[in-house]
Parts: sequence; structure tokens; C-alpha cells
Amino acid sequence: MATLQAANDELRAKLTDIQIELQQEKNKVSRLEREKSQELKAEHHRATVAVTELKTKLHEEKQKELVVTRETLLRQHEMELMRVIKIKDGEIQRLNGLVLTLRDGSVDKVRSALLAEVEETRRSWEAERYRLQQEVQELRGAKRYTEEALTSAQQACQARAAELRSAHHQHQEELNRTKRDCEKEVRRLLKRLREAESQFLPLLDKNKRLSRKNEELALALRRLDNKLRFVTQENLEMRRPSSLNDLDCSHSSSYHGYSQDEREMEFLRLQVLEQQHIIDDLSKALETAGYVKNVIVCVREEAELRYRHLTQEYQALQRAYALLAETSGGNYDAENEIKVRQMEGEELRLKNDIQDIKDQNELLEFRILELEERERRSPAINFRQLHFPEGLSPLQIYCEAEGVTDILISELMKKLDILGDNANLSNEEQVVAIHARTVLTLAEKDLFSKQKGYLDEELDYRKQAMDQAHKRILELEAMLFEALQQEEESMMDGFKVERSRLSETLTEEEREGLRRATDQWKRTVMRELRERDVQILRERMEILQLTQQRNKELEELIETQKRQIKELEEKVSPADDISFHHHGNTCTLYNYVHYLYSFIL
Repeated sequence: MATLQAANDELRAKLTDIQIELQQEKNKVSRLEREKSQELKAEHHRATVAVTELKTKLHEEKQKELVVTRETLLRQHEMELMRVIKIKDGEIQRLNGLVLTLRDGSVDKVRSALLAEVEETRRSWEAERYRLQQEVQELRGAKRYTEEALTSAQQACQARAAELRSAHHQHQEELNRTKRDCEKEVRRLLKRLREAESQFLPLLDKNKRLSRKNEELALALRRLDNKLRFVTQENLEMRRPSSLNDLDCSHSSSYHGYSQDEREMEFLRLQVLEQQHIIDDLSKALETAGYVKNVIVCVREEAELRYRHLTQEYQALQRAYALLAETSGGNYDAENEIKVRQMEGEELRLKNDIQDIKDQNELLEFRILELEERERRSPAINFRQLHFPEGLSPLQIYCEAEGVTDILISELMKKLDILGDNANLSNEEQVVAIHARTVLTLAEKDLFSKQKGYLDEELDYRKQAMDQAHKRILELEAMLFEALQQEEESMMDGFKVERSRLSETLTEEEREGLRRATDQWKRTVMRELRERDVQILRERMEILQLTQQRNKELEELIETQKRQIKELEEKVSPADDISFHHHGNTCTLYNYVHYLYSFIL
């Protein structure tokens, strides 16, 4: 019984190790999900930065083009001023010459000279007008080229934004797909663990039955040994006849003893058949336990020990059977050989079963190595390490921080482990279950609080980014207004002298068109930026409100559970003991144990 208890404890330890490995797999999955979400956030941030950089570059290019255009116009204006000054100087010299000729010559000469001068002036003004019209057309072409460049840049920005949105959607789909695969894997592992547990319990029952049969066989073997010693003593006494009468008596007694030996041999044959049935049961137990590595190892060791013990018993019975056969005349050698062959075949079959079990163990070891290799190849995730005092659970610290001081995690774990054999739940067991739910609720509240803090930080970051963008837009508007004002002043100064002779209608229309296009583009950009920021802020505010609502619900649930705990503790007496006789409640609190392990790790 001590060996059975040790084997049972070892199996429970193995089951605990399997649960820990399963929880580690869950933690790895959650870590991968967090890493993927962080990568998506970083990608989104990089995309936002890239869009901002593109907008900044576009604005810088526009400013550079505007500066180049302004410098070109200034140079043209200076050249025009120099040309006008030269023309005025020539006109003054000509008028001075006319005055001198008027003083010296006649009226006809003056008239002809004036007419010639007027004609020359008209031709020069016609040429100047033609040249100015060509310059206006060139400026219109430059304006169209600038508008086309602006349109192409806007289209490129929109295409880049569409690419970034599609990449974000693809990353989100990949994250959802990975999450679904991880959930499927976790459900599969849980199902496999429950199947292993359901098949493990019948093996324990069969182990107990086999141990009882082993004790009965040991008692039967001791009885057979006593009978064998008694029979051998009688045979030795019968082999020493003292006279002819004794010889006749010995023959008659040996005849009568032959029937008794035959009965003994029949009894031994039945014992051998019973041992054969026990060996068959052990082989079936080995076959049914070939799916879990730990159970296989334990049952295999126990089966080998039983097999050696039964082999020794069988050899002892075989020696007794051979001794009885010699005393009875050796009429049962053929049957003995047949049974020996049967035992050899059974031994070979058991060896084959053991070899199959070893192969299955090798496959399981290969699977374990594969999982270790996958864990080694997975990217390392660096998290902030929390230091807890020695011998104190992290959940205990979280519970004390939240004000729940009447829960001891270590005692709660012990009670949950003992609940494997319990019957109907008593009041104290209900208190234990509510404690487990309280711990889980507190852990969930902690997660939601962290999520709320992250959303608050992101909301502040969005508000700051929106304020900076608004300030930048105001600065750009001021710069644009200043540039337009400077350009207008330069144009007014340049053409103030000859305002009456130039076409002012075309200049005003072009200026008004440029101003309207600039205002329209500015309004469009501002509207798009505001709509996008408002949409993002609306989504974040909805998530924040949902998180706050969930946090309030969890706090109300914690208060309700505290009240239930107090009511149940008032009902429970200090001298009550918990009885454990039923295994059905193990599955009821089994999920709580998994969640507790997940939050501990």
C-alpha cells in the first residue's frame, strides 16, 4: 500500500507538472499576443510619423518654390525698373533736344519730329505690350504646373495613407488569426488533459484490485508451500519399505496417493491459469495506459515488478508441479511443455508491449524536444521583473493591496487540491469557491486598470498632437498671408508708375484665383485633419467609457462577494471539518485553479 500511495503521489505530481507546462504555453501565447499588439502600435506610430514627415516635406517644397518664384519676380521687376529708367532718360534727352530744336528751328520741323517720335513711341509700346502678354502666359503655365505638382503630391500622400491603412488591417487580421489558433491549441490541450485524467482514474482502481489479488495469491502460495512440504515428507516415508507386506502396503498407498497427487496437480494447474489471467490483465493495463508519458512510466515499472514477482511464483509452482509429476510417474510432461510454451509466448507478447510503450515514450520525448526547440526559437520578450518576498504569493500581495486581507492564497491552494474527493459542498467549501472567484475578479480589475491607464496616456498624446498640429497650421497660415502680402506690395510698387497703361483686370483675376485656390486647399486640409482626429478621439473615448463601466461592475461584484463571504463565515462553525468523498466537484473548481495559475505566472 505504501508503494501504491507513492505511485499515486508521483502521478499527481506529474499531473501538476503537465498543468504547469500548459499554463506556460498559455503565457507564451499571451506574450506573443502582447508583442504583436505592440508591433502594430509601433507600426501605426511610424506610419503617423511618416505621414507627418511627408506633409512637412511637401510644405517645405512649396515654400522653396514660392521663394524661388518671388526672387524671380523681384529680379524681373528690377530689370523692368532699369529698362523704364533708361526709357525715361532717353525721353528726357529727346525732349531736351526738341526744346533746343524748337528754339532753333521752325514749327514744321518740330511737328514732323513729334509725329515721328509719337510713331516710334507707339511701336515701342506695342512691342512692350506684346512682351508683357507673353510673360503673363508664361506665368499662367507656371501656375498650372505648380497646381499639377500639388495635385500629384496630394495623390501620393493619399496613396501612401491607403497603403498604411491596408497594412494595418493585414496586421490586425494576422493578430486575430494567431489569437484564434492559440485558443484552439489551448482548448485541445485542456481536452487532452481531461481525457488523460478520465483514463487515469480507472487505472488507479485497477491497481488497487491487482494489489488485493496479489495479496490473495501470496496467501495461496504459502498454503501450497506447506502442502508441498507435507507431500514430499509423505513420499519419502513411502519410498522406504521395510518388508514385503510394507511393500504391498506402500503400493496400495501409492495407488491411493496417486489420486491425491492428481488432485494437487489439478489445483496447481488452476493456480497457473489464475496467474495467466493476472498477467493478461496487466498487459491490458499497459495497453490502455500508452497515451500519457508519466502514467506509462509508472504503470510499466509496476507491471515489470509484478511480472518478476509472478514469474518467481510461477517458477516455484512449476518446480512443485515437476516434483509431483516425478512422484506420480511423469505422465504430465507434454502438458507441462505446452504450458511452458504458452508462458514463453505470453512473455514475448509482454516484451513486445513494453517495446511499443518504449516507442511511444520516444515519440513523446521527441515531441517535448520539438516544443523546447520552438520555445528556444521564439523571440525573447523582456518584461519588467517584479520582486516578491520569499514564501509569499504575488496574488497575496495584490489582494492585500486591494484591501482583501482575509484571503490566504497558500491555504486556498491546499483546499482546492484536497477538493478532489469531496462530496456535496458545505458552507466552508462555498467560502473557498467565493474566495477563488474574488481573487480572479481582483486580477481582472488590475488588468482593466492597466488598460484604462494606457488609454488615458494615449488620449493625452492625441490631444497634444492635435494641439501641435493646430499651432503648426496657424503658423503656416501666417507665413502664407505674409508671403502674399509681400508679393502684393512688390507688385503694387513695381507697377504703380504705369498703372494706367497695363491691363489691371488680368492681374487682379489671377491674384484672386490664386488666393481662392489657396484658401480652398487650406480648408480641405484642415477639415480632413479635424475629421480624422475627431474620429480617433471618439473611438478612444468609447473604449475608455467601456473600460470604466467594466471597472465599476467588477468593484460592485467584489463588494457583493465580500458580503457573501461574511454571511457564509457567520454560518460556518469553527469546529466544522470538510469531508471529501466525491470527485465530481474537482471539475467544478478545476477552471479556478487554471486561472489562478495563469495570474500567478
